[in-house]
Amino acid sequence: MNDIDPEEDGGIRQVTERIGVVFQDPDAQLVQGRVEDEVAFGPENMRCDKKEVEHRVAESLDAVDLSDYRMDNVHNLSGGQRQRAAIAAVLSLETPILVLDEPAASLDATAKERLLLLLNKLRGQGCTIVTLSGRIDEFAAAAGRLIVLEHGKIILDGPSQHLLERERVSLVKLGLLPDRIQREGYASSTLEAEGQPQIGSSVKPLLKIKDLSYAYDLNKGDVLKNINLSLYAGEWLLLCGKTGREDDTVASVHGSAHTS
Repeated sequence: MNDIDPEEDGGIRQVTERIGVVFQDPDAQLVQGRVEDEVAFGPENMRCDKKEVEHRVAESLDAVDLSDYRMDNVHNLSGGQRQRAAIAAVLSLETPILVLDEPAASLDATAKERLLLLLNKLRGQGCTIVTLSGRIDEFAAAAGRLIVLEHGKIILDGPSQHLLERERVSLVKLGLLPDRIQREGYASSTLEAEGQPQIGSSVKPLLKIKDLSYAYDLNKGDVLKNINLSLYAGEWLLLCGKTGREDDTVASVHGSAHTS
C-alpha cells in the first residue's frame, strides 16, 4: 500500500495511519468510557497536539450528529448512536482509506442518509472508501464501483449502476437483491454515483491486494481465494458477499493491522 510493505519493520504502524476501519459491531472497537475520549483516543495516540485533537474531535462528532452527546458514556447510547460514535472515532484519524463493514446496520433512515452524504463528501475530498454489505442497498447506488464475491472469488466488478441494470438476474440469484424490486428505487435515491476518478496506466493504486487467500479453518477450505484488487485515491466501491463471510473477511484481514 503506497509502496509500504506491512511485513517490513515499521510497516504495520505506517499502514494503520492510512486505513481506518469501522466494524459492523461498534462494541467490538469502543474502548473508552466517554464519547469524547473515544473519538480523541486515535489522534492522541498519533501524538497530535492538544489543539489538533480538539479540532478533530469536534469535527468528527459534528459529522455524525453526536456533538450533544460528547460527555455521555458510550455504553449508555443506543445501538445506532454507538455505531455513529465508532464512525466518528475512525473519522478523527483522517486516514486516506476508510473501510466500513455494514455501516448502516443500526442506523435509522435519517442517520443513514446523513452517512451517505458524509461519505460522498469525503470521496469528493479524495478519500478512498470501501463499504461492505451482504445485500444491495442505498450504498450500492452511491458507490461508483461494485465488487461481488461468491465462494471467495470475485465474480462481478464494475460500475454500480451498470451492474445493477445489466446483472440484475445474477444479483437476485446470489441473494443480493430481492426477487421483485423496482429498478427506479435505486435511481430515486438521494445520492447517485458520481463519476469515478479517471485512472490512467501511470497512476499508482493507493491499496493493492494480490493473490489473497484466507481460511478460518484449514480443514474447511479457503473463505477467500486468490483475490486481486486495486483501490485508487478518491474511489468508492461496495464489496458484496454473504453476510459474515467473504466481505467481512476482506475487511478483517486488512483491518487487522489497525486493530492489533
